[in-house]
Amino acid sequence: MPESDHYSLGAIMIYMLTGGNLEHVEKRYVPNKLDDRIKTFVRALLQSDILDRPREAHKLFKELDDIRRDVFNLSNDITHGIRRAD
Repeated sequence: MPESDHYSLGAIMIYMLTGGNLEHVEKRYVPNKLDDRIKTFVRALLQSDILDRPREAHKLFKELDDIRRDVFNLSNDITHGIRRAD
């Protein structure tokens, strides 16, 4: 199920954003110092109910790319050439 993969992505993001703190991963702790869009994105991935998690990977990837460009002031589009896997 893609939704479980999305949960894993959220857990990996917490791991990376907290410098490898496994306790934060276990507690699903998203650091407060992050931009609100990043926090919202990660928290959506970590919803306990699988039906509450994002379902469409291509939309999720686009959202993450938009956040990446806006928050870090980057201009390149990493979604170029990405196709939906229907």
